[in-house]
Amino acid sequence: MAEKVADKKVATQMEFAISRLEMPSTLPSIAGGLLAMLEESNLPDLVQIIESDPASVVRVISLLHKEGVSLSKQNYSIVKGLEKLPLDLIRHALLDIELKPARDENEVLPRKQLLVYTLGVACCAKEIAQTMPKDVNPQLAYLAGLLHNIGNFALDSAMPKSFERIVQYAKSNEVSICEPQRKFLGLDYTLTGKRLAQRW
Repeated sequence: MAEKVADKKVATQMEFAISRLEMPSTLPSIAGGLLAMLEESNLPDLVQIIESDPASVVRVISLLHKEGVSLSKQNYSIVKGLEKLPLDLIRHALLDIELKPARDENEVLPRKQLLVYTLGVACCAKEIAQTMPKDVNPQLAYLAGLLHNIGNFALDSAMPKSFERIVQYAKSNEVSICEPQRKFLGLDYTLTGKRLAQRW
C-alpha cells in the first residue's frame, strides 16, 4: 500500500461511499442458512442464524425500529421482537440481502476472520454480562458485541479490495486497524459504524 496520507477529499469521498451503503453484505453460507430457515418458518432456528451475522442483526433491528416494535432493555431479544411481526414481513426484510461477492476462496478470508472475531467478542460480552447485576441484559450485551464492528463490515462491503489492503497493512505493521484506516481513508470503522447505526 502506498505511503500516502488521506486528504480531506479522500475523507469526503469515503463519507459519500459509506452514505450510499444500504446495508452491509452477508456471506453466502449465512444467506443459505437464512433461506432454509425462512422456508421452514422455524423462528428459533432462524434467530440463531440471524444472531450469527451482524448484517442480519442490523436488518432485523432496523425492521423492528421501522415497525415501531419496542422492547425494554431488560427484555431485549431478537426473538421477542420478531414474535411481534408477521412472518411475511420478516421474510421480505431478510430476503433483501446483498451477498458478499467472492471470486476465489481467499478473497472472503478477511470477512470470515472478521466474523469469527466479532462472534468471539459477542460471546465474551454475553458471558461478562451474566456475571453482572440482574439489570444487565446478557442478550443485549451479546448484540452490542456483535455490532461493535459494523463499521468494518461496512467498509469491507463498500470497498473490499481497499479493506483487504488495510487489513494486511495493519497486520504487517502490527498496529490497530484504526491507524491505517485514518491514515489512508481519513476515517476509521468506529466513526463509520456510529454514523451507519444512526442512519439504519
